[in-house]
Amino acid sequence: RERWKDVDFSAPINNDQNHPEEIRIRQQNYAAMIENIDTQIGRYLDLLDERGELDNTVILFSSDHGEMLGDHNRWQKSIWYRGSVDVPLLVKGPGISEQLSRALVGFHDIGATILDLAGAEPLDGDAFSFKSVLSGETSHHRRVNKSALNDWKLVSDGRFKLVLSEGEDPLLFDLREDPGETKDLAEEFPCKVKQLQAL
Repeated sequence: RERWKDVDFSAPINNDQNHPEEIRIRQQNYAAMIENIDTQIGRYLDLLDERGELDNTVILFSSDHGEMLGDHNRWQKSIWYRGSVDVPLLVKGPGISEQLSRALVGFHDIGATILDLAGAEPLDGDAFSFKSVLSGETSHHRRVNKSALNDWKLVSDGRFKLVLSEGEDPLLFDLREDPGETKDLAEEFPCKVKQLQAL
């Protein structure tokens, strides 16, 4: 954490908690943890390079959830906001183009993609390989992504995101215009709510 002690981070989105120093310390701790993960992954990559296996190895990095880091007065995970449900996905290796993709990929698609990259037969189910996105052949994968936990569920087409919670009105966000999810557009765009709700 010492390397991060003098670093100031952007203020959390939509946060009215009056503890700026506590928030700053948490952000610095999180940055230090990410740096530690990066260092450990670097050790694996160095070993693959020493063995001459780096150029024939597919490396896939992801996570099972994000971290709110004070956005919307929330910490940790388990909520439908992007900070919690959007996760990193980095893939590098032979046959994989260097790109920043906006393709919608579900976490369960990772297993199907690994099987495809290995030349194995696909399994039955609703997981689909995104190998064609990795190679640059296509730029799209899924039409929508879905997520759910406890009393909420969401569906997103990449631009709009609909959140349905038990006993509450639907919430609709335009992720392109409002990436911090601060303005509910459900009343303004009832047709989009209905369209996403059907999915």
